[in-house]
Amino acid sequence: MQIPKFRLTFAVIVILVAASMRLSFAQDGVIKISRLRAEAIQTCSTAAAKFPDYSWGNTEIFIYRGCMTEHRKQE
Repeated sequence: MQIPKFRLTFAVIVILVAASMRLSFAQDGVIKISRLRAEAIQTCSTAAAKFPDYSWGNTEIFIYRGCMTEHRKQE
């Protein structure tokens, strides 16, 4: 079975674009966030961890999102 040339070309282009975007976003390898955001993420992740997905369904993400909203931070 042969892959049509346009599909192969499209796949190569997508891979190259994705690779170049990844390199441009992670040039220094450091993600910089504020101390307040880091604290909110830590607090909300701890609160949400009490409700693992395998036993509580979507509760974990709802708890996390609600907590981040209370801290006035984007999830």
